[in-house]
Amino acid sequence: MSPEPSVTIRRPLVSAAVPGLLAFHAHPDDESLSMGGTLARYADAGEFVVVVTATNGEVGEIHNHDDPGSIRSRLGEVRIGELRPAGSSGSPTANCSGTGTAG
Repeated sequence: MSPEPSVTIRRPLVSAAVPGLLAFHAHPDDESLSMGGTLARYADAGEFVVVVTATNGEVGEIHNHDDPGSIRSRLGEVRIGELRPAGSSGSPTANCSGTGTAG
């Protein structure tokens, strides 16, 4: 159970043109680091929230694994696997469109 938000969302984001909140980021985890709390707050308030990443993060740095070489060849798959849970259960919906051109 999430704690009560300390800030009340006074107006819904719904409009005829854009029914919700779209967050576009370069790599998986950028959304969590830069605005994860805001995205979760809107999602918890019932807004439709979508996160799109430009890459799958397949050429990024690896700081969260004991043996980075063992996951290098499947890093994009690992990063998408990390992003999907961020989009579940009261958090933003996560969609990815990876190009493989950036980290």
